Amino acid sequence: MSSSPSQSPSISPHLALLDAIKAGADFWAIRDQLSQEEQARYFAPILALHGLHERPSGSTPSTPGSASTMSSYMRTPDVSPRGPLPPLPPESSYRAQSGSPEVDQRVDRLEKRVAEQEVELQHVKHRDPEKKRRKRPRKIEQNEGDGDGDLESAAQDDQREEVEIQDEIDNKAKLHLQAAVREKMYRLIGYKKGETMPSVGGPLLAPSPPSADGRPTERFVPDFHKGANDPVNRRIQGHAAERVVEDERDNPGAIPADRRARWVKEAVVRELAARSWPHLQKIYKKQQQAAGDGGTALLLDSIRARRAQRRETRRGHLDDALDPFIEHHGLDPAAKGQLLHHDWTGEEWSGDDEAGNMTPAWRTRLYDAGEITMKDRDDPLLKVWEERRPAWMHIKFWEWQKKLLADRARKIAEEGTSHGRHGPTKRVDLGRVSELMPMRQPYLFMLDPSWKKDELPKVKRWHDGVDYPPLVPKQVCDDIVGGSSAPTLE
Repeated sequence: MSSSPSQSPSISPHLALLDAIKAGADFWAIRDQLSQEEQARYFAPILALHGLHERPSGSTPSTPGSASTMSSYMRTPDVSPRGPLPPLPPESSYRAQSGSPEVDQRVDRLEKRVAEQEVELQHVKHRDPEKKRRKRPRKIEQNEGDGDGDLESAAQDDQREEVEIQDEIDNKAKLHLQAAVREKMYRLIGYKKGETMPSVGGPLLAPSPPSADGRPTERFVPDFHKGANDPVNRRIQGHAAERVVEDERDNPGAIPADRRARWVKEAVVRELAARSWPHLQKIYKKQQQAAGDGGTALLLDSIRARRAQRRETRRGHLDDALDPFIEHHGLDPAAKGQLLHHDWTGEEWSGDDEAGNMTPAWRTRLYDAGEITMKDRDDPLLKVWEERRPAWMHIKFWEWQKKLLADRARKIAEEGTSHGRHGPTKRVDLGRVSELMPMRQPYLFMLDPSWKKDELPKVKRWHDGVDYPPLVPKQVCDDIVGGSSAPTLE
């Protein structure tokens, strides 16, 4: 074995040293306990690496501390606890000659400890000390404001406190205070729902009329180009929180007496105001986007929101329609939750959505296709929606859902129990599909075979699924889709 430090020894001297120190034993005492063959196998490379051949003069095996004082090898290594650990040699360099399970296990343990320490040291080294600070500096420069009011008030009593929700009473108290502080912020900045949201840099609102006693109405201008913790914005949150607390103290009753000590506090309401701020900022940004694109983005958001609401409504109807099916098959009522999800119901589209009212071109296309009558085409009160099956859904599962809904509608008509409040609706199916992917992954038996083969491999974040719902027997599922073999991803 060469004594050149550039070559890897048969066993890492650092590992042997660490293990010896960990056990509190003398290096030479450890060596003397081994046979000559084991000494040659494990310790000769270490001695050669450090230019040693025998025990240094003056050291004795019976003196545990002598090696650490007389031997340069047993001296505590000059490794800072915050510095990098010595590198380990390649695994094959010492395991190939080991032959001892006990030594191998010891090396495994040491490797694991060294690796864990390296990870921890790297974490400490790269950790940003600023991220550990839970509070921002509270000093506010005078030139940071817009000149409206005293910005120093944002630095006074600007503490926040989060209250843990323990039950429904706490939840109602939180919702009440959050709605109240949001309305106060609306009033402080002069915003009314459906109107313009002001901001530093524009748009700005006209001065508000004076109050009943002739004094000017206090109004603040938010800066939605900055975050919720900007001094200007925190000042608005603070003023709103103060007024909400004053109102609650003057008019107790909304929050139970035994909860008021926890909730009716300025720091608590400030925290709720900060959480509501992104809602105000979102209103401003949407209005600016609409001004830039002529309202296209707002219209698309509105259309998507209506479609999402229709999916949820359709899911609710299917929930009712499933009751006879569950009873007929003797299934646990909880099985409905395994056959239903608002992303498993398809979508209901309408050309009328594009303009917000009846669209002649949309109605004409449906009339020409023979899907609606002339009366339907010209009826301004009739809603016409196109049903679109999810592209991933088995056609038989889609037809099963539609049959359940048709049976429910027929039963309601016979019983005269309809509670429709928005006028009549006609649904048509043109055979088109929706490409909306489900948030909750469906069971494999629900998938269209062709889509599963050709399109599923192209879908990201779709994990290996489950064939059948736990609460619905395989035979019942197969009857729904008209098959008898277990579906798989292969």
